[in-house]
Amino acid sequence: LVACTIPLVLLSCGGGSSAPTLHGSIAVDTGRLESGIAAGYSSQADADLMAKQDCGFPTCQVVKQYSSSGVCAVTAWSVGGVVSYGLGSSRGAAEVEATNNCVSAGGRYCTLAKYLCS
Repeated sequence: LVACTIPLVLLSCGGGSSAPTLHGSIAVDTGRLESGIAAGYSSQADADLMAKQDCGFPTCQVVKQYSSSGVCAVTAWSVGGVVSYGLGSSRGAAEVEATNNCVSAGGRYCTLAKYLCS
């Protein structure tokens, strides 16, 4: 009689791992008409910190947090202290939204400031 052993192989089946959520953030300083954008961070806290740093002043405040996978973010400003932003699936779509938001907030001569697509 010969004893045989058969190796046992366990396979993982099912949904598998999904891509991690990437975070983005937009920060503004309305007094200085400055803005900052960050995207592609594994934590929202990191995205917020980097957006504030990109904005460049200690008075910059986060105004929008978003899931940054496949999203473009654009900021715009106008004379009179209006700073706005837009999000879209393309840079053009985000620019239109940022401009419309600027005008809706009372901005005149709205100018696109920064963009970041992830």
